[in-house]
Amino acid sequence: MKKKRKPEENVPFMSDQYSFSHADNTVKKTFINPNIFLKTTLRESNRRYRKRNEISPFGMDLKKFEKRVIFPENVQHIKSVLQGKKKSKWNIPRPFLEFNELGEPTGHEGRNTMVAMRKMGIKKAPVTIVRRKR
Repeated sequence: MKKKRKPEENVPFMSDQYSFSHADNTVKKTFINPNIFLKTTLRESNRRYRKRNEISPFGMDLKKFEKRVIFPENVQHIKSVLQGKKKSKWNIPRPFLEFNELGEPTGHEGRNTMVAMRKMGIKKAPVTIVRRKR
């Protein structure tokens, strides 16, 4: 009898298309829940509004946030590529989160990819964590 694979075991290799200067950063590759990734990007967005002395239109409402920043056509394309139903000229890049020396989120890439993986039932998705030293 063939052993059933977990959804995260079906994610193909994701390339690191983003370069980081290792001298000024701590870089770690790990796996996290897609919802945690998305909540972290929401925190980053709210932090940017505060820096401009503006009120975030999202608060901590993840669904409202996703409606504004996620593109369903991109999610569907990424999902099709990850499932092997569609070919792509490029590898899907590994999502990343960037934090400053205080541990505050300051950058990211990969929200649509994380939503696609969540829709595929993946509970732990590959991600690169970058922590700036200064």
